Amino acid sequence: MPALCAAWASSFVWLLSVLHGPRFLLLQGWSPQAPDMPMVVAIHNSVNERAWSEVSHKRVLLLSFLVHMLVRRAGSLCCAL
Repeated sequence: MPALCAAWASSFVWLLSVLHGPRFLLLQGWSPQAPDMPMVVAIHNSVNERAWSEVSHKRVLLLSFLVHMLVRRAGSLCCAL
């Protein structure tokens, strides 16, 4: 995946719409009813936002760890010279 596409995809907020929800549920074998869809969409979006929040948090942790390791390695290389 090109870097530009990956950057766009990671910053885009994906939300299930009331129009797309029934189609996805039918594909999974569920039989959605029209009155239930606003609640289904709200639950899906809430879970999705929580999951992306955790992914974002783990990215920050990984990035800080990698920076720490790079600084540590650079320091040991500097002292070895």
